[in-house]
Parts: sequence; C-alpha cells; structure tokens
Amino acid sequence: MGYLELGDGQNAERCFREALKRKPSPEVWVLLSGTLLELFDERETEARDCLYQALECDPNYDEAHYNLGCSLRIAGDWDAAEPHFRRALEIDPEYARAHAELGFLLIRDFATHEDRERQTTGLCHLQRSVELDPHYGWSHVYLGAGLAAAGRLREARPHHERACEIWPRDALTRALLGDFLSVKLAADAEAEKHLRHAVELDPEEDAARLYLGRHLIRVGRMAEARRELLEADRLGNKDALAALNDRDAIRRAFDV
Repeated sequence: MGYLELGDGQNAERCFREALKRKPSPEVWVLLSGTLLELFDERETEARDCLYQALECDPNYDEAHYNLGCSLRIAGDWDAAEPHFRRALEIDPEYARAHAELGFLLIRDFATHEDRERQTTGLCHLQRSVELDPHYGWSHVYLGAGLAAAGRLREARPHHERACEIWPRDALTRALLGDFLSVKLAADAEAEKHLRHAVELDPEEDAARLYLGRHLIRVGRMAEARRELLEADRLGNKDALAALNDRDAIRRAFDV
C-alpha cells in the first residue's frame, strides 16, 4: 500500500500483480482496479476486468459488485450496472454507497420514466443512504436531484446545500447547487454566486463552466455566456456547444 499512497502507480501495480500470482484474492483485485483507475489514464477497461476477476475469486464480494456497478455506470451501461448494485445490497443491506448508486440509477430519468414505482424506490434508496452515512456528499447530491425532479423543491435544496458543507472545496458540488438554484428556483443572484465560486475553486472544471454559461443565457447575458461555454468546450465538455446553439433558450432569454 505504500507505493499507492505515494502515487507510484508502476510499483503499486507490480506489487499487486506479484501478490495475485502467489494467491488470487478478491481484495487485491479490487485494489489493483482502483490503482489503474486512479493513477493511470485510459486503463478503465483493464480496471473493470480486474473487478470481474475479483468476482471469479468470490462471487459474494460486495465491494467488487459495487465497484463494478460504478465502472459500468460511468461507461454508460446503466442496465448492466443495476444488478451489481442490487447484489451488493443483498450481501450487505447497510452498504450506504450502494444504496446511493442504485437510487441514482433508478431516479436518473424521473421526468420521463413511466414506472413511478421504480422512481419512488430510487428515492427510498437515496434516503436510506443518507440515513446510513449522512456525511457522504454524493448521497445528498443524488437525493437533491431526485427530489427536485419530483417537484419537491423545498426538500431538495437542503441536500444540495449539505453536500457543499461536506465538501466545501469541491467545484462540481458547488456548481450543482448553483445549477439547481438557477434552473429550479430562478434564484438568479444566488445561483450566479455559487456558479462563479465553483469556477474559482477549479477553473478547469468543465461542468462548472457549462452551468454558468447556461445560467447566463437564461438571464440574457449572451456575450458572457458565450465565453463560458466556449471555455467549457475547450475543456472537453460535450454539451457546451449544444447549449451555445440552443436557439430556443436564447429566444427565451430575450423574450423574443
């Protein structure tokens, strides 16, 4: 673990692989997976394969199921991720982060999904996650998003604010609060304060630039919006140019 703590990815990987040659272990496969994700670029597929190896060693290792679910979700394979979160919870019903990820998966399309029972179940998982670990910021972010999508705005706001209290220096969490205030509450001045704070915290956070740019469109400040959205695009945000070219949003901003 010493190499991992020092950020020495090559030696950490070597030690984990040597340990696995001596004795295959689900715990070590999970550690190797995390090392590949954290310390190397573009090794997501290898990291995911390590999690499959962990489950070959022990199909009932809840942490491997949780991490594999997260890996598949990030890759966009939501359907494949869901059973792994469910299995993690079958093994450990008090796995707070698995409740959070399964809940987020179930509520992600609240506005359009016809299965209301599924969405209600998602909110229940998120509420349970917050109960089990009230200091995990993403549980609050996800629950705030789910409550907002359900139109329960008064209940949603404290969760976004709580996430920022837990992670006061995290730009994305701050940007999500600002976007919620802008989109859901039309609290323009307050929203802009949080969005600009997010950009100050991390000028390279593309989502913060995106949300600030979209907010500036909403309030009719197109020149500023253009600068922020072009910067978001430069940073690699795939939605920035679409927001800049959203003619309907621009018309609404100017009441045309």
